[in-house]
Amino acid sequence: MDAKEFHKYAKWCNDNFVFIYPVPLTAVNSGNYKIEVCNRGKVKKGDGVYRDKPIKDEVSVWDKIRQLYQEIYNRNNPS
Repeated sequence: MDAKEFHKYAKWCNDNFVFIYPVPLTAVNSGNYKIEVCNRGKVKKGDGVYRDKPIKDEVSVWDKIRQLYQEIYNRNNPS
């Protein structure tokens, strides 16, 4: 996904009060995160743990956030 696509997905979500962000697992940033989705004030924390800099075949926290924005956009804007 390029920056223009990401902007379209994130803008639609933000305009509809859906925000996705990383939450550090420790007070001292270890590079490990869980992801929270805030949908109109209702917060849900994911179970997965993601890294800033993934190892081998892992997905980075930032790639997962981009993927979630796209999934939420597509779920609410069927073609």
